[in-house]
Amino acid sequence: MAGMRVPGVLILLAWAPLALAAVSDCVCDPADSESLAARQCSLTREALARPAPPPVFFLRDI
Repeated sequence: MAGMRVPGVLILLAWAPLALAAVSDCVCDPADSESLAARQCSLTREALARPAPPPVFFLRDI
């Protein structure tokens, strides 16, 4: 029984940081171009500039 708990605990520990990563104070509003001018909205600007069909895209961090 303990052998089955270990993978479950490892999965829980792997996903735990994502619970803290929720962004609730995001000020990036796609309808307001002034809010997108902020540096923290650069990824939102990049996502809006790309075509809609690919649901995932990759960017190089500079």
